Amino acid sequence: MANSFEKLEMQLIIDQLIDFAIIENNKVIFKNMLPTNDVEAIKHHLMVTDEALLIINRYDRAPLYIFNDYYPLLDIVSKGGILSAEELYETIRLFQTIEANNKQLEGLKKEQIACEYYKELVLKLYLEEHLYERLNKSIDEDGNVLDDASPTLKSIRNKLRNIDNRIKSKINEIMTKEEKKLSETFVTLRNDRYCIAVKAEYKNSVKGITHDVSGSYQTFYIEPAAVIELTSEKERLIQEEKQEIDRILRSLSNEVGNI
Repeated sequence: MANSFEKLEMQLIIDQLIDFAIIENNKVIFKNMLPTNDVEAIKHHLMVTDEALLIINRYDRAPLYIFNDYYPLLDIVSKGGILSAEELYETIRLFQTIEANNKQLEGLKKEQIACEYYKELVLKLYLEEHLYERLNKSIDEDGNVLDDASPTLKSIRNKLRNIDNRIKSKINEIMTKEEKKLSETFVTLRNDRYCIAVKAEYKNSVKGITHDVSGSYQTFYIEPAAVIELTSEKERLIQEEKQEIDRILRSLSNEVGNI
């Protein structure tokens, strides 16, 4: 058999198949494939291949939206681990694949195209619709946790947007009032705090906290006293946002683990 394997250049075919594979686990499966002389098994695989070719020729492509092995993610959640938003989006891709294959199966039935082997595979797939809906509402394809992931997160982010507007409004008001004392006409961040650039000779006449000084000591970057409390409130809300995101990711990961 080894001699036939070599003469038929099967390894070349397998290598090409591996190159076409997207998912790493499939590459491993193809790499470890061995020939068989079981006639019945060969007939079965040929019938499955013929059916698959018919379906692909009809629809041009297979409805596959996952690009990474999903098993490692299941391993993480089975041990109580928390998936990142990017990792959780892989579950959305998995559900999109299941949904698309179910739709394709219905299309094949309507067109009365033979698909017994394909049907057998698709019917084994399970779509958890509640989790699918929740994930779509919670995470986008860039791995961002969306406002609608929870009422609490939406509330926190609304407060953050509001306080950002209040900070900008207050700083603009101060900059207009203190225009002659400024060496720059824009707001700058120092130590994650909003600062205005004050000329050295006026550094004691602008109330606030100095966070930085220019190399020439001609400009002092001062956080106006009027925005200190607002900025501290913003930092508190950012911590609340982070805690809520962590809670959401843990909750979604637990749900994935219970599929």
